Amino acid sequence: MESSSLLWVLAVFSAGLAAGQMLGEFLLLGPFQSWFFETGNSEIFRKSYVQFRKTKKAARIFNAVYIIAILAGIAHAVLLLFIGKFGVLSVVAIVLQWLFLLVFYGSGFAKLEHKIFDGDTSKELADKFRSMNVPYLGIYALLWCASFCILLFMRVQ
Repeated sequence: MESSSLLWVLAVFSAGLAAGQMLGEFLLLGPFQSWFFETGNSEIFRKSYVQFRKTKKAARIFNAVYIIAILAGIAHAVLLLFIGKFGVLSVVAIVLQWLFLLVFYGSGFAKLEHKIFDGDTSKELADKFRSMNVPYLGIYALLWCASFCILLFMRVQ
C-alpha cells in the first residue's frame, strides 16, 4: 500500500470516528446533559456527570480522536501537495475540521462547557448551556460528517 493510500485510510478512519463521536454527542449525550437542567436536576448532574468527567479517563480518549483526525487530515493533504495531487477537496475537508475548532472555542461554548463540567451549575450558566448545547453539537456533527464524506469521496473519484 502506497503512503498516500495509507494516510488517506488514516484520515478517513479518524475523521469517521470524530464524526461518529460527535453524532453521538448530538443525538444522545447532548440531549441527556440538557435534560438535567431542563428538569431542574442540576444537582444530580453536578454529583454524577461532573464527578465522572473529573476522572479524566473519558476526556483523554474523547479529545484524542479530534486531534488525531485533524493531524491525519493535514498529513494526507501535505503528502498530496508533495506528490502533485493536491486539490480543492483536501482543503475543504481540512477547513471544515478547523472550523469545528474555531466555532467551538470562538463561540465561547468551550469555556461554558468547561465551567459546567467543573461543577458550576448556576441558573445563568445552566440556561446558557441548555440553549447552546444541542444546536452547537449539531453544527459540530455536521462539520465532521461533511469532512468525513469529502475525504471518503476523494478516493471514490
